[in-house]
Amino acid sequence: MVQPAYKICISLGADWRTQWVVHAAETDLMELRIDLMFQHGETTVQMTEAIAPLLHKYSHKIVLTCRPGAIPQEVRHDLFLALLSPAPPAYIDLEYDTPHCFSAPLYNAVQRYATQIIASYHNFNTTPHTPQLCAVADTALLQGAHLVKIVTLCQNSKDEERLLSLYSIPRFANRIIAFSLGEHALSSRLHAAASGAPILYVAPDNGALTALGQPRFSQFTQRLSDFFDNHHLCAPK
Repeated sequence: MVQPAYKICISLGADWRTQWVVHAAETDLMELRIDLMFQHGETTVQMTEAIAPLLHKYSHKIVLTCRPGAIPQEVRHDLFLALLSPAPPAYIDLEYDTPHCFSAPLYNAVQRYATQIIASYHNFNTTPHTPQLCAVADTALLQGAHLVKIVTLCQNSKDEERLLSLYSIPRFANRIIAFSLGEHALSSRLHAAASGAPILYVAPDNGALTALGQPRFSQFTQRLSDFFDNHHLCAPK
């Protein structure tokens, strides 16, 4: 019997303070979407001081993510470096096409810690063809990423099948996280769980979503249990 191995990660945004208290003890990982957590002109020092206490207590559970846009690239770079020193997080999520001048110091810095880098690719409009998706993953791994996250908009079941086919490519085994946004968000995550995704992303039960179609924690865990039963799979212990 196949036994998948994964960690469930709850993504937190603007309401992170209340949702952290609710979910910290019951999930494997917590993603701090820094770009959504701080939107009032906070300085690097202020953001670091807010996050540092969580790192000291839960560093092994934390994924630090800061998407481009709301916070300038230079500030994001300095913030990641600053947050490595208090208590290194389990993962730092960095866009796979981050300019080398910003990514290289981070890739070099994490080698001194237990932190791993997740290189992320997002396509909010479509699902590229398989060679393009493979090229993204190969580039990220060549740069030194430990895991590659590929998130696309699947417009039909063929798109979803193409995206999930990445799990069957041997060189990506245990290193790829691929799932869909929107209508196929739930089903792609369920199949990803059975296909070897190391991390599955969900929303808090009552908090804000951080991605289109993101399933909620309790809903997803129940659907996942049903999915495993229906497909005669053994859930990780």
